[in-house]
Amino acid sequence: MERILIIEDEKDVNQLLAQNLQKNGYETVSVWNGPDGIRQLQNQHFDMVLLDLMLLIGTVGYLKFQKTELK
Repeated sequence: MERILIIEDEKDVNQLLAQNLQKNGYETVSVWNGPDGIRQLQNQHFDMVLLDLMLLIGTVGYLKFQKTELK
């Protein structure tokens, strides 16, 4: 089963995406901010990431600050 990470800070949007993907046979993991998404990516394998682009700037800044390497 394909695994999809959802990084979306709007709770309703996050839940809607997860519900629709699960109905179509995907396993989902939801987080609500970029740093939590990065932690998930460091510890688990995902086939796809759905990312709220408005969170991207903060996530990039977090990566630079933490000097984190993704696997």
